[in-house]
Amino acid sequence: MLFDLFTNISIISSLLFVAAQFFKDRELDSSKTIYKILVGGGCGVLGMFLMIYTVRINDTIIVDLRHIAIVISAFYGGPISSLITAACIAIYRIAAFGISKISFIAACNAIIMGTLCAFFCKLKLKPMLKYILLNFITLTSVNLSFLIVINDNYKLIKIIEYLNLVSIIGAVFTYFLCSYVHSSNTSYKAMKYYRLVTDNLADSISTHDPEGKIIYASLSCQSLLGYDLKDLRQMDLTELIFSEDIERINKLFMSTSYQKDESSLEYRIKCKNNEYKWIETSVKTIKNKDNSLKEYICVSKDISPRKHMEEILEKSNQRLSSLFNYAGMGIVLKDMEGNIIEHNPTYKRLLGNEKLDSLEENCSPSDLIKELKAIEKIKSNEADHCSFEKKYFTASGEIIYTEVTVTKMPATISEPAYLIYMIRDITQSKIAEIRLAESEEKFRSLVHSINDIIFTLDANQRYTGLYGQWTDKYELSTSTFLGKTSTEIFGDAAGKVHEEANEKALKGENVVYEWNMDTSKGRFSFQTSLSPICNTYGEVLGLVGVGRDITKQKQLESELTEANAKLKRLSFMDGLTRIPNRRYFDEYLMEQWEACKNDKRNFSMLLLDIDYFKAYNDSYGHLEGDECLKLVAKTLVQCLESNSNLAFRYGGEEFIIVLPGISAKESLFIAEKIRSTVEALKIPNINSKVNPHVTISIGASTIVPMNGHNSLDFVEKVDKLLYEAKAQGRNRVCS
Repeated sequence: MLFDLFTNISIISSLLFVAAQFFKDRELDSSKTIYKILVGGGCGVLGMFLMIYTVRINDTIIVDLRHIAIVISAFYGGPISSLITAACIAIYRIAAFGISKISFIAACNAIIMGTLCAFFCKLKLKPMLKYILLNFITLTSVNLSFLIVINDNYKLIKIIEYLNLVSIIGAVFTYFLCSYVHSSNTSYKAMKYYRLVTDNLADSISTHDPEGKIIYASLSCQSLLGYDLKDLRQMDLTELIFSEDIERINKLFMSTSYQKDESSLEYRIKCKNNEYKWIETSVKTIKNKDNSLKEYICVSKDISPRKHMEEILEKSNQRLSSLFNYAGMGIVLKDMEGNIIEHNPTYKRLLGNEKLDSLEENCSPSDLIKELKAIEKIKSNEADHCSFEKKYFTASGEIIYTEVTVTKMPATISEPAYLIYMIRDITQSKIAEIRLAESEEKFRSLVHSINDIIFTLDANQRYTGLYGQWTDKYELSTSTFLGKTSTEIFGDAAGKVHEEANEKALKGENVVYEWNMDTSKGRFSFQTSLSPICNTYGEVLGLVGVGRDITKQKQLESELTEANAKLKRLSFMDGLTRIPNRRYFDEYLMEQWEACKNDKRNFSMLLLDIDYFKAYNDSYGHLEGDECLKLVAKTLVQCLESNSNLAFRYGGEEFIIVLPGISAKESLFIAEKIRSTVEALKIPNINSKVNPHVTISIGASTIVPMNGHNSLDFVEKVDKLLYEAKAQGRNRVCS
């Protein structure tokens, strides 16, 4: 019997290990109902197994450690688990061993134990005291049930002795076994959690033995270096470290200073893709009890982007340092009170290598006031920078003219706000400017009596001086021009003419151009000559211009041009018919012939003759004949709608019409229109053999001029068509 009861303890331990494996990978919350049901059901199964391997006293009475299953269920799952386990045991007791008085009592006892454990497990006691209390309650209940069902005192005493002894041993064993399983599972889950954390950290975590070999490496090591974790554990990482860094790292490991618990180092290591990365590693040493080194724990991260930024920053600082030290202008850093913090060598050279503090004070008072006002604007954030001119007086009496630009550098966490002064030497240009002003004064006195317009412009095309006795004549004043550009004075369109000429002259050219100006006294024309004003270095500082009134000259030129045009028109006009003559026809023919040839267009021509015109002159006289010619010419002009379709008097009673771009069909339509219109005039011609009125015969032809064609040949062809029309009876069109 004793052996069989110990078998129950073996069953309990076996099933507990199975349960531990079942719950190992599951995240269960003891506050959730599903957890309580699983614990209750699992302990119920344990109770069933204990009843399968039970100790039989007789056919109905059995002895086992099922009450321990109820205790475990209540201890780890709470009241619900306890009741579920008790119910499972009660049901199985009746189902497996039949319905009987003993089975009923055993089932009721299981329910009573489950209920008592459900009540007492809620008490706020230390875990061990609670476990002892639950075991005492269930064991007492089991003993009482045996007192009820066993009448043999000797057997009862033996059963109670063995049961209580094994129950106590089993309870102690089970408590420590459950505690071990629970702590193991908790540690396993914690280790699994921490491993999951380390594998998903951006930083790589690894452990190394004292020789540096990898014991463990997180998954992020693989993404950091590109090697598989299996390969990493077999590799000697020192072979991957950059040669310039390996010696420094070895010294660090060998030095006594590295015996610190924690250290940090930066180095370059070659990845699988043969590229080097900058790595920062924090190293913590783990030591044995004898203080000897056990292993290293390394936390590494990729600092390549930071190193890249540091390199860029270093290069940028080098450039800034070079710019500061070797700039062609003076650079001074001052605090917000005006005290010099730092200056570059150019600034000191610019001021003659004198003592800076005394030199800063030895300035023009007006310039100092101007500077203070500008600095106040920057301090109050009214402006982010300002520029002004400043004169310095050296001990030798020399004046240094400078152009100063001041910018505020805002405060940062590490340093307060300060001012950056950039100082450019403009002494030469300023002296040249003064000399130019003096020269202008002399120039003004010299040219004041000249009638021409004499003026000066600066490099920005603004008028700086106006001379000559001309303002009254054109109702202008010098204030209209001084300090302004041509566009501001004359407007965009007219000003553009002046500015284009100014730009050419500022490049060193001598420019002559003409322009017009409207005043209340009329429109005036001027011719202006521009010349650049240069300093001794050949730099263009401005312009000088001389403007001459050419209004009368322009009027004469205009009248002459108009007279020439009129004369030309008269030379091209037939005196009788007032339409273009043969001379203009010859020019117009060549012009339109070439145009149609280039554009591959039609070229049509009509040649017409008044039928029996000699008979008309004989009958009515030459004066009436001239009137007839005029009327026919007027009719031709009226029948031609396009400006490019011109009628010419070809000679005597012959007329020729040029029709560029007109097709053969259209030219025949025009020809017929002219013929019928002349006939409709019903000018009497009693000696005509065709009609008692004046009629005309027309030869018409169309061609697309090409290389090899000749316009005169084409005229001859049209002439033949005219004679063919006459041969066919006159008063008709032949094409």
